[in-house]
Amino acid sequence: MPSYKSAPTAAISIPVSPLTPAAFAPFGTVIENPKSAPTSATVNQGTAAKYPEISPFVSYPAPSGKHAAGHLNLFVCNPRTLTDNHKTFTVHILERHPYTTQTFIPMGLDKNDPARRYLVIVAPTLDAGSSKTPKSWRQPPYPQRQKTRTGIRGSPPYPVQKQTASSEDSTISDYSGTVNMKGRGLPDLSNIQAFMCRGDQAVTYGVGTWHAPMVVLGDGPIEFVVVMHENGVSLEDCEECEIEGGKVKVVIKSTDGPIKAKL
Repeated sequence: MPSYKSAPTAAISIPVSPLTPAAFAPFGTVIENPKSAPTSATVNQGTAAKYPEISPFVSYPAPSGKHAAGHLNLFVCNPRTLTDNHKTFTVHILERHPYTTQTFIPMGLDKNDPARRYLVIVAPTLDAGSSKTPKSWRQPPYPQRQKTRTGIRGSPPYPVQKQTASSEDSTISDYSGTVNMKGRGLPDLSNIQAFMCRGDQAVTYGVGTWHAPMVVLGDGPIEFVVVMHENGVSLEDCEECEIEGGKVKVVIKSTDGPIKAKL
């Protein structure tokens, strides 16, 4: 797995926001019960409401040409270490999956339990030619243009912000921030965002979205079903960027939810 490095010139303090579909739209989609959404259908002899294609499951062909298969994996994520009297999480690494969406679905959580929550931390992608991009940065081997993809994409049953189509495929109208590839640069550390997620919310990271490995808060691990495409080529399945200096910190207030975690 390749490892890139980046560091902010000054300390960055990131507030935590509630996870909503509109706020998360530039980075992917939120999966939650849309309740009164008009796209639902009644199934199972009238005992269930169906909301079809609630989140994209998308894969682009990678440069190696090796086929990527759709996988359902299980991640058992332990609570993360917090500092500053259980109020601060330091971001040391971000990762992205350049050619696939990735969906995290928590299992067995009560949406009303404040001690069973998790943080999602995401960042936009810098343009490879940005002045913020280090001169030593070497572009990863992305294809110059992608016109085809596999998987499904439906219209989310809730309003989201329309995003501008990327240069990799200007023919796709991406309304969720999930389908279009995000570009070739490092993470934009000055615009990192953090979201507090309830137990009844799942997230899909968009293709190539920079994100922190899952940050579980509380007293015990959370199990996630993780859905993505993988082809077994480490360079193409996942890229990592080390955040040097320990200057990027998420500030967790008592009103954000649980602050009890490993110290």
